[in-house]
Amino acid sequence: MFKIISGDFSQQTVMANEKLIETKGMKATTTLLNNAENIRVLEENEIKALIYDANYSKFTKELEQALKSTKTVCFEYKFTNGKSFKALADLNTYHKIQKSGEKTIDENKLSKTTFNFGCLAVIIIFFAFCVILSSTDDNTAPIKSFENYGISTAQEQNIRTALNQIGINEVNGVKKADTNEYELFFDKDKNSVWVTLNGDKVKSIETTKEILNISQEVVTIPNKTIYNNGKSLGQIKDYILTKDEFYEYQVNAENVVKNSLKAPTTAKFPTSSNWSITKENGVITAISYVDSQNSFGAMIRMEFEIKFKNGRVISFKHS
Repeated sequence: MFKIISGDFSQQTVMANEKLIETKGMKATTTLLNNAENIRVLEENEIKALIYDANYSKFTKELEQALKSTKTVCFEYKFTNGKSFKALADLNTYHKIQKSGEKTIDENKLSKTTFNFGCLAVIIIFFAFCVILSSTDDNTAPIKSFENYGISTAQEQNIRTALNQIGINEVNGVKKADTNEYELFFDKDKNSVWVTLNGDKVKSIETTKEILNISQEVVTIPNKTIYNNGKSLGQIKDYILTKDEFYEYQVNAENVVKNSLKAPTTAKFPTSSNWSITKENGVITAISYVDSQNSFGAMIRMEFEIKFKNGRVISFKHS
């Protein structure tokens, strides 16, 4: 199985004209494959981003399978002339492609596809054993009592009442930040809020964000006040962006930008790590850049900021 899902080459071009794949198997018969710059396996977030793109709807099932299977690989092939393609392949075909191009790849990134079923069975048994041992510390399960974190019964009752007012019904993790200050985790994505107490009462609840501090460590700090002195100032869903929403709006923003370009097929967007996508008062703001050809064929960079509300574009700025 070999399917090209995007890039500068069509399935027919690669299989027929360039002869990268022949009936009898892989064979490097052209300079195209030998001129490849590198080959890499796509990361999980990149595959998820592809799934959200309408252009890949016909490959959605295969891409979802690639996320789960140890027999399917989603990879990108880049060439020295700047062209590339993304493709899906079964593991055997992928290794033939890799071998034909005489390319190597970080084995750590291929770890999920290189062990045998005996190893898999051992890993599953070991993982199940670890789950049993750590079940009492599972930070994805609702915490029944805050007593072990130094929070009194009265404080806990007030915290849970305040959390309910902003749309948080369960807490699955507690971390003491300072005297009378706690970071509370509340969903599968491990999002959190910052709770400050004044005696038994909740003084404030703030959303949090991660930053890279001067010592190059990622730390969580308060961001927006969403509850103050007994009053809810909004709902958490209007401020917290889930991972699924992040990928969805990344793809939506790319489509908006492509529609504004002179040569949309030449558009090159950065990976998710070079995007800033935030949510405030229900408005999603996506900030990033794109490289594409202008009317003269030269590659130029355009920085952009797009705001969405209720799934619709309400602002598009670029430079």
